[in-house]
Amino acid sequence: MPGGEQRYDAVIVGGGHNGLVAATLLARAGLQVVVLERLPRMGGAAVSEAPFAGVDVRLSRYSYLVSLFPRALLEALGVGLELRRRRVAAHPPNHAPELYALSGRVARAA
Repeated sequence: MPGGEQRYDAVIVGGGHNGLVAATLLARAGLQVVVLERLPRMGGAAVSEAPFAGVDVRLSRYSYLVSLFPRALLEALGVGLELRRRRVAAHPPNHAPELYALSGRVARAA
């Protein structure tokens, strides 16, 4: 192309999990796609992080979203992921002094 310009059929703004799925499906349909992301990494809410300096713990902001991912879409993308239902969505520990101490450190670090 003249002047080194690149032409795209679709521009996806945001490299989160939804943007990446959209880009994948469009590219598989034969379109020229570019994904624009302001952060230095892709994945959005699907990526775990260490949000508190000095606290050795990684958190996923919205890991529960994986449970909402439509099975048909997983199959269309060729993702080999088995999703299982849990009887209990969350389980707070009855007695876990280590967890409570970590929670206090996290709260003070924030």
